[in-house]
Amino acid sequence: MNFEIIDDFKKWEAIYNSTPYFQGKVYFSSQYCKALENNLEGKALLCYYEDDTKDGKIKVLYPFILKEIPEELTKSQTDKTLYDIESPYGYGGPMIFTEEGYLYNDERDPGNEYALTFSQEFIKWAKEKNIVAEFVRFNPITMNHNLFVSHYSIELNRKTVCINTLPDFNQILNNGISARKRNYYKAVNNGIEIIWCPLTDEDAMLCFRDLYDSTMNRLDADKYYYFSDSYFKTLAESQDMGLIGIALYNQEIPVASSLFLFDELSAHYHLGGSDDDYKDLQGSAFLLWEGAKVAHEMGLECLHLGGGLSLNQDDKLFAFKKGFSSNIKEFYVGKRIINHSLYNAISDTWVAKTGRKPTILLHYHDL
Repeated sequence: MNFEIIDDFKKWEAIYNSTPYFQGKVYFSSQYCKALENNLEGKALLCYYEDDTKDGKIKVLYPFILKEIPEELTKSQTDKTLYDIESPYGYGGPMIFTEEGYLYNDERDPGNEYALTFSQEFIKWAKEKNIVAEFVRFNPITMNHNLFVSHYSIELNRKTVCINTLPDFNQILNNGISARKRNYYKAVNNGIEIIWCPLTDEDAMLCFRDLYDSTMNRLDADKYYYFSDSYFKTLAESQDMGLIGIALYNQEIPVASSLFLFDELSAHYHLGGSDDDYKDLQGSAFLLWEGAKVAHEMGLECLHLGGGLSLNQDDKLFAFKKGFSSNIKEFYVGKRIINHSLYNAISDTWVAKTGRKPTILLHYHDL
């Protein structure tokens, strides 16, 4: 048995490259997690576990962000530094691999043995490192939450949309609803064109960031949805990680832009923004259809669009996205309190200081 917590990005990448392909693997890469670390979100770490079982060797890959809990909330309880764990922005959670590939349900592990032995080792390490709580964003495509229902409090967070990009583009379009197809043809008839640029293209990145930040400002988005210069610079260090798509009107006016990420099997709509003055030109819908076209041309299996802002039936963002495909996935999160007494004391101190009621597991970072 081997259990490691890895902070060396070269070693991390070597392990990442040695594991089987799966849809959403990009969120497990060292470069992606390093970008979040450089966004000052915490320390990016990879848990790597392997063991010999009666069915052969298993491996577990689990990237996470280690965050220090504010000292002003912990000093009355202990003089030790306390931490918690959160999955990187996007989709992750522990992925279990057998020699046949990744596990997505417990049919090939009926006794839940693999998840159990991994979880026991992980909790042992977490307790030794003064980790109080853990929040996991599972992968809605691989459905790895199914393996951990006995180890976390699992909740359906929202639904997401996935476009099958294996058919030709005409079939991809026909799999969408009529309104979304009309959006695409309206954009084309309005003279909207697409240009694709590598993440290293500084002008393209500036254009994308201007549109993205202005959109977040217009929506009065939480600070969680803003990203630093270091974040984008680090993403750009891996040239094949993604592309920037820019929708141009009259060949010169950028009306919408999106950043897409790629792994060996799938494409991912990561971030996007648009100019509200040109929204009637349908640049945003055009970009997503063109993203699906690129994914098809790259031989990828799907383009994952993500979901809306909630599980609400009237969520407008989800309603927009599900017009592109009827292939709906379920995004689950996992919550685990490792030290209940410390967690409760920290939470009580936070409530006393802020006068607010907790709504999320790791609420106390918001002071």
